[in-house]
Amino acid sequence: MTLACRPESEAATYNNAQRHDAWSRLDQVTCPVTVAGGGLNPHFSPEVNQEVADRLVDGRVATFAGLGHFGPLEDPARVAGAVIDALR
Repeated sequence: MTLACRPESEAATYNNAQRHDAWSRLDQVTCPVTVAGGGLNPHFSPEVNQEVADRLVDGRVATFAGLGHFGPLEDPARVAGAVIDALR
């Protein structure tokens, strides 16, 4: 497997992940939002995703048991189905 972007760009994404004030402004997001994540992802656990959803005006969580960080690549049909359901 190879990254679609340069490794330096991928690293910069993680290095800058906390350099914004989005967390304190989540309550300003008024559209419905589904915070989705794999149940096996240690960095964005279902509990962390619930914290994000709780800060949103209309947030909900979708947890994909058995999937990790690359959930959409691990089970594309299941994730795509959930996206379609969330958009309905």
